[in-house]
Amino acid sequence: MKPSSLKTERKHRGWSQDELAKTLGVSTTTVRRWEQGQAVPYPYYRKKLVALFGKTAQELGLLPDVDEQEEALLTGAQSKTTAEASLLADPAMSETVGNAKSLLGRDRLLKRLKPHISSRSLWDGNLGSMRSVLTFQPLKSFSWRFILAGTILLAVLLIVKVLLPFTGLPFFRGEEKQVSPSHSETHAQDTYAPPSYTLTIPTVDPSLQQTAQHLQQAFHAVYPQLVNRFALDPATAARNVTLTFSFNLSSPATISGTTITLNPNWILQHPTDMGLLTHELTLLIQQYPLGSPAWFRNGMADYARYVYGPADDDDWSLPDGVQPHDNYIQGGAIAARFLLWLEQYTTLDIVDQLNHALQTKQSFFSTFYHLTHHTVDELWSQYTGYPAITLLPDQLYKTVTSRKPIYQSSFHVQAQLNTEGFDNAQGLSLSNFTIQTDITIAHGDAAGFFFRDVGNDARLDFRAVLLFVDGRYGLIIRNQMIASNSSLAIKVGLHQTNRLAVVAQKHTFYVYINSQFITQFDDKSSSYGTLGPQVVSFSTPTDAWFKNFQVI
Repeated sequence: MKPSSLKTERKHRGWSQDELAKTLGVSTTTVRRWEQGQAVPYPYYRKKLVALFGKTAQELGLLPDVDEQEEALLTGAQSKTTAEASLLADPAMSETVGNAKSLLGRDRLLKRLKPHISSRSLWDGNLGSMRSVLTFQPLKSFSWRFILAGTILLAVLLIVKVLLPFTGLPFFRGEEKQVSPSHSETHAQDTYAPPSYTLTIPTVDPSLQQTAQHLQQAFHAVYPQLVNRFALDPATAARNVTLTFSFNLSSPATISGTTITLNPNWILQHPTDMGLLTHELTLLIQQYPLGSPAWFRNGMADYARYVYGPADDDDWSLPDGVQPHDNYIQGGAIAARFLLWLEQYTTLDIVDQLNHALQTKQSFFSTFYHLTHHTVDELWSQYTGYPAITLLPDQLYKTVTSRKPIYQSSFHVQAQLNTEGFDNAQGLSLSNFTIQTDITIAHGDAAGFFFRDVGNDARLDFRAVLLFVDGRYGLIIRNQMIASNSSLAIKVGLHQTNRLAVVAQKHTFYVYINSQFITQFDDKSSSYGTLGPQVVSFSTPTDAWFKNFQVI
């Protein structure tokens, strides 16, 4: 059995084997055997791993060899079925067909689909392959003693299988109680969140008072994300950062230890340059040894500024393209744009791996070549020939969800008739982010999540995306429904689980349902705010579960 890709995916998210084991409720030895290909997870744990990593069991390498062959057969058969049913334009239809309950109330649609999902069409042309997988030639000289022993062993196993459930002893995946979820079921290993960080500003000139408050807001929005992704050990990263001002600086900003000093003249001339703080915070976290490539150091700081904002950093942007005189060694925004291109065309975690290599005193250029099989100059040459970095929505979703979450939990939220219910992802007030969760509405009308909530008591200034049990989604800005449309990507009805995700980049929000891009909308009314799960009751009390609630 080949080693699985589970180890690679785990390391990409910065998790240890022990952390993954605790999350799943298994031993570290079990995780190690899965990763080394010495064992295959039982379906119960395979499902949990698929949900946790957001990838299929095949992508994680969790299927046994025979299962992989059988799944390949099924995949080929299903692709044939899909081709025959190409008159269905919605890309979510294949998922809808796979769930009989989602066709309730759609009799005409079911009649159209039935010829395309018949058992006969599914297996046509594949019986020969099935025989090649499932048949074998018995040994010509096979002792009757072995047959007898095998028969006895099989009988014993069947008896154990039948009687074991009545003994209360665990079988295969351990003892498991089937109970309704509750708040108490959110175990410690299922939830993690960043610690509290503080920005200390000792003295502030009256002319900078408003700017200082704005910088506090930007710090709390971006610093936890920077630590989570770029610190060598987030647990030991600085919990308190000091910010001072000095008119004597010849540059806009400088850092020393955990102290950042800004030039007030620069701030007064560029009052919206909030991303300068993100740049300096990234430099503070890097802690590279002497001799590290300066272009990467400063380029990554502007890369972080582009990715994490804050959203109101409106006077700064990356170059539109590449000029003839540009070179990556200039660092800054030019190098940051190059890093985004590398992320798109080489490997999604190249920035993270290069950052880690420098922090652990590995050779930067050897690591770069190992990851890309090219030198920096060779890829810069390719980049200048085709410098496009704009991501399609599907590419954006794949990129952001490949990163390590900063927060994960589960929620149970209820709302009485004609009210709303909500909870908070504690300690988070972000600007640019991704939220993703699996929503199951047990009773009621709609559930989703809110974000960039400014925190007033009346809850009149927030943005939200809701899923309705009848197959619609709704977009809310400042307590007003701006759009409500149907989508076949939504699994219709109560007790159906739908994965909802929103990616916030500056003032644009991208909405995904069950990993499919649905729509996008713009809103400049708020750049910061809290976020969390939300339910709404219009016609009946609402009760919903939010599993794997992740903020990235």
